[in-house]
Amino acid sequence: MTTPLPEDERFLDVARDVAHRFGSYGRYGSRAKAQKAQRRRAPGFDEQDYDDALDFFVELYAVAKRGVKVHHHPKGGTASFEDVDFDALLADLDELRPGFAVEQKGIIASWSVLYYVLM
Repeated sequence: MTTPLPEDERFLDVARDVAHRFGSYGRYGSRAKAQKAQRRRAPGFDEQDYDDALDFFVELYAVAKRGVKVHHHPKGGTASFEDVDFDALLADLDELRPGFAVEQKGIIASWSVLYYVLM
């Protein structure tokens, strides 16, 4: 069973951003430092919440990276957002904790399309 995460938008936004910087760019140098950044930017939650949120969002970014490859159907010419079945990508992301962190999943999907298709 998946442990529940706080639904606080600030907590989720910070966790998503830290996971992106940590998982995609190797920022912070270590998992412990990434969690310290979470605690500093969104104080007041349990240690387990920070740990679980980092795992959750790192996994979401990995799912998005794979999903962009699966749902990318170039139409020729210049690459565009329309080359990716965005709804299918969002559905892939929503398989992890359905209905939870919907706004953050949309941001992750958008960044993934931007990074893996348009850049």
